[in-house]
Amino acid sequence: STLGLASNVTVSMPANAAFTPIVVAIPPNTTTTVDLTPWIGSIENRPANTVLNRGILIESTNLITAYYEVFTPLNPDLFALKGKNALGTDFFTPFQTDMDNGNYNPLPYSAFDIVATEDNTVVTITPKKAIVGRPAGVPFTIILNRGETYSGVAVSQAANAHLAGTRIQSNKPIAVTIKDDS
Repeated sequence: STLGLASNVTVSMPANAAFTPIVVAIPPNTTTTVDLTPWIGSIENRPANTVLNRGILIESTNLITAYYEVFTPLNPDLFALKGKNALGTDFFTPFQTDMDNGNYNPLPYSAFDIVATEDNTVVTITPKKAIVGRPAGVPFTIILNRGETYSGVAVSQAANAHLAGTRIQSNKPIAVTIKDDS
């Protein structure tokens, strides 16, 4: 926790009633880990091009710093969780377009994940390159409720198929996370 204050932190999944919230007490000026590995199958956004109930909500009684760590032996990654600062209604996805994705297991693809913060969120996606189930350059709309997610995944691992420049717009606040090669 930050600011020298104790925090009670709750990790929940608003769209998944089967998930039992995890509550952790964090003493002042300390850190803790919440291992979500047992729930990995219900929190990762698969399959692509599908509305899912996989959004994670982290709430705290005081300010904290949080991140999500994906551990793989060859290419681990950290996702800084930005809280309210991550929310918006108009996003363009940034990706590198110089190198193909690696040959890991499972095979990695350029992708983005969207999570809604409110019910009846209308999201319009204009993929710069083709994504699973959708052609490049053709806008399409999905409707997400609070805690629901959507994953757009490139159809190829080639650098020129990465999703740089995809536009994601919504009528209510959403968060967008990108992933590439991990």
